[in-house]
Amino acid sequence: KFHFARSFDDSMLTEICSHVKVLTLAPNEYIYHNMDEFEYVFVIISGTVELRDSVGIALRTLRQGEGFGEEGLLSGNRRTLNAVCVDYCDIYAVPRIAILQSLERKPKILAQLRRSEFLYLWRKAIPIATAKARLLKISRMLLGSANIHLNTKTTKGGEDIAQQIREGLLRRKRKIWRDLIRQLQAAEKALDEYEVMLTA
Repeated sequence: KFHFARSFDDSMLTEICSHVKVLTLAPNEYIYHNMDEFEYVFVIISGTVELRDSVGIALRTLRQGEGFGEEGLLSGNRRTLNAVCVDYCDIYAVPRIAILQSLERKPKILAQLRRSEFLYLWRKAIPIATAKARLLKISRMLLGSANIHLNTKTTKGGEDIAQQIREGLLRRKRKIWRDLIRQLQAAEKALDEYEVMLTA
């Protein structure tokens, strides 16, 4: 079900499975939320699950027999997506701590998984860095646009209307600016976490 379990021997799988619990969840019930602590990885027994981003856009649909929630298994980073039941679901929840305890007795397998996770984090860091660059570019464009509107001269009769338009544009731009700052801060935080992981 998971790429990291392919190299597990029978004794490891038996030990880990002894800690598994079964979750029964209703439609629209959350399995985990964005920024939740990493406690379990999951396998769907029955039902359908969607992985959604922080604004609720579905990125992936998972069904019976599929696993999810393993990203950051070793690092323990917080969740970056929401996992939501589309219909009634029965799900295996495998404790992260049980997997790590088994891996401690298998250093070669643990080393392989660390390399795989570092590569995953690196691939994920690249689009975040690209998004950061775009946010900075948009920020500069936004400031430049605001200056243009502030400096635009109008005829005497249209000054009041022009002032209202400028004020409306500035309010809108301030809101966009605040949103950009929040997104930039989130990207910065994610990049810092990945840098720590890659240099540890």
